[in-house]
Amino acid sequence: MTLRLHVVGGLGAFGQNCLLVEEMETGDAVCIDAGAGFPREGPAQELMVADPNFLKPFVGRLRAYVCTHGHEDHIGALGYFHKVCPAPVYGAP
Repeated sequence: MTLRLHVVGGLGAFGQNCLLVEEMETGDAVCIDAGAGFPREGPAQELMVADPNFLKPFVGRLRAYVCTHGHEDHIGALGYFHKVCPAPVYGAP
């Protein structure tokens, strides 16, 4: 099995946690977390989210969103992502 990791956000910074894991042979994918980020200064933005269009190539191949926990930096973009690429959502109670 060969996996491709698409790091969408969250490395080395607080917020926008999101990792897309793609299985290369089947093309199936799973999105781990779908977080929002927060502006450092000023009222210009309330939340920052990755452009959900990155998911368009995965429509029909995304098998699930897996949320590690319910903080905004891990689930804040879920509504935006789910509209572009629907899939079941799983997480801990």
